[in-house]
Amino acid sequence: MGTEYEIELERSSSHLVEGRIVKKRTGHKEPRVKVTLVQAIPKGFRMDYLVEKATELGVNRVIPVISARSQVFPDGDSKVRRWQRIALSAMKQSGRSLLPMVDRVTRLEDLLQSMPGRDLFLIALERGGNKLKEVMMEGIEKVLLLVGPEGGFAAPEVKLATEMGAVPVSLGERVLRSETAGIALLALLLYEVGDL
Repeated sequence: MGTEYEIELERSSSHLVEGRIVKKRTGHKEPRVKVTLVQAIPKGFRMDYLVEKATELGVNRVIPVISARSQVFPDGDSKVRRWQRIALSAMKQSGRSLLPMVDRVTRLEDLLQSMPGRDLFLIALERGGNKLKEVMMEGIEKVLLLVGPEGGFAAPEVKLATEMGAVPVSLGERVLRSETAGIALLALLLYEVGDL
């Protein structure tokens, strides 16, 4: 939950470890800016990879979405539980003190109708869009990143997102895979705000 404890061990057995708290600190390794990554679900196990790497980088929340051009439609919560386990493992491996939320799969249009609070809302486009540096502003605390599926977002989705306040951004001339775009945008954003 974001708090780290330094513990002096007093007793241990094969089933129990006891100790006393020597030092406590909050948010030591967590990014100052809370980033929510809204990611269209890529094919195969690529979403597993994305959740793992986004957690290592410092994402606060991952919202898997299905968009008009999605090719993957997970049913039930088994995939979400898997992604939550992957996030927990990546959190431990990277030394983070806060477990990112991995939400249930939702349809993009439903999410856009009930937008989470944010100071900055970015939509990654394959063609066009601003450079990330051009849209950054001082004092942001919550950022929403929207990354589409293979083939990108459909025009009506881009229109709806921009009407909801999304700022189009580009990741350069090369077309990236969906999961690569999500990870790259997250890393660049955290770098720009000084949290990487």
